[in-house]
Amino acid sequence: MPTPDQFVTLVAHALQGALAPVLARLAALEAQPQVPGPPGPPGPPGAPGTAGLRYEGVHDAGRAYDPGAIVTHSGSAWCCTAATTATPGASADGWQLMVKRGRDGRDRRAEGEK
Repeated sequence: MPTPDQFVTLVAHALQGALAPVLARLAALEAQPQVPGPPGPPGPPGAPGTAGLRYEGVHDAGRAYDPGAIVTHSGSAWCCTAATTATPGASADGWQLMVKRGRDGRDRRAEGEK
């Protein structure tokens, strides 16, 4: 009966002998140039999206806007997220604030001129 150390050595040698041809074949396959196969079948259609963002100028009250429209209103920039005729900021219906109006800088300019 082999000792535990001898048993481990015997198993290690057996595995090395059994794995040697597999490892050699793997190395040969990895050394070959990779050639892409044919394309697979098309996937399912994706979720509908928008055609992108479009700047449409100053908001025009009562005009219908589609998702992706960017407008300015009261000094801020707004992005249309759902078809709407609402005014940006007046309701949460279809508009997302992108850029909030800041200070106009007149006070700072006046200080610099003194």
